[in-house]
Amino acid sequence: MISRYVDPKCLRKRINREYLRTSRSYGAYIKVNLYGKRRVSEKTYIEASLVIRADESLIKSLKKLGLKFSKKEKRGLFEPPVLASLLRKFSKVEIPIGVSRDEERIIRVPWPARILTDSPLSALTVSVFAENAIWIDYLGVAEYVLEIFEEGEGVPLNIIPAGAREDLAKIIARKTIGERFSNEIAKILKGETEQLESDEEIAMIGPEHNALAEILEWKILSFEKELMKDYLYVDISGASTFSFIIACSAALLSNRNAVIVSAPYYKKELEPLLRREGVIYVLPTITEHLHLPFDVIISEKEGTVMFRAWLGGKGHYIDYIEEYISIDTLIKEVSEERNDF
Repeated sequence: MISRYVDPKCLRKRINREYLRTSRSYGAYIKVNLYGKRRVSEKTYIEASLVIRADESLIKSLKKLGLKFSKKEKRGLFEPPVLASLLRKFSKVEIPIGVSRDEERIIRVPWPARILTDSPLSALTVSVFAENAIWIDYLGVAEYVLEIFEEGEGVPLNIIPAGAREDLAKIIARKTIGERFSNEIAKILKGETEQLESDEEIAMIGPEHNALAEILEWKILSFEKELMKDYLYVDISGASTFSFIIACSAALLSNRNAVIVSAPYYKKELEPLLRREGVIYVLPTITEHLHLPFDVIISEKEGTVMFRAWLGGKGHYIDYIEEYISIDTLIKEVSEERNDF
C-alpha cells in the first residue's frame, strides 16, 4: 500500500470524483485534511487536501483514468457538496432507489446505513437487501409491506442477545418502577424466572412484573421460542408512547440486520440506539434533519436524496444533495404513458 495526495484540480470533473469514490470498493482508503473555511466571491469553500492509500496497481489504474497524484501535499478549495460527494458513507452494497433528475445517472444509497425517509416504499426497497429485518409500525403503512414482511405478535425476545436484554430491562425499569429493579426485569426477559402468559397473572406478583403489564397486554414483546421469520412486521399502532419506545428499543437491540421504524414523529429518546448500522426511520413528513444521526435522508416528496459526510467529531459533517426521481414515480409515469395510447 502506498499513500499519495490527490491533485484537487483533477477533481473538478464529476467522472473523476466518481472514479475516486468507487476506488474504495477496491480497497482504497481516502482521508481528508481540513484547514478551515474560506469565503471567495461570496461563496464558502472548504480548504482541504485529500490523501489516498491504496495498492500501487490501483493508483496506476486511476492515473490512466485521468486522476493525478503527488507525493507532496496539494491543498485545494472545495465546494462543500463536492467534498461531501467524495466522502459520503461508503458500502460495497449500494441500492438503486431512482434516477437523477436529468435521468442520466442511477441514484444509489449505501447499505448498511442509517436512513431517514418519508417513503415507506423506499424503506421496503432498501430493507429487502438485508438478510433479515424487523419493521415496527406505529404509523400504519401501505399493505404492500405485507407482501414481503410477515406479521407477528410482538418483538420476539429470542432475536435479542442476552446482554442486550439487560439493556432493554434498564430502559423498561427506568420508564416504570426505577432502574434498581432492572435486574429482576432482566431475569424475566432472559427466561430465568417463570414465564408469564398474560397480564392477569401479573397483578398478584411483584413490582417488576407490574412493569411489564402493558407490554404483555399490547403484545409488544413475545416470549415465544419458535423460529422467527426473516422479515417480521409488528403493528403497534394504537399503543401508548411507552409501548412504542419499548418496541423500538427491543428491535434496535436485536440482531436483525435491518430495523425499520415507521412513526408519526421522530422520537429523540431513541437516538442513542438509532446510531447502530442498518436503521431506517420512516416519517410522514421530514421537517427537520439537522443534527439527526442519519447518513442518508430520502425525501420522495421533495425529490431529493441527502448524503451526509461525517468529518470526525460530534456535529462535524457536510451534506450533499441529489435531486432524483424515485422508482415508484418512474413506474407511474410509464404506466400513464401506456394508458395514453
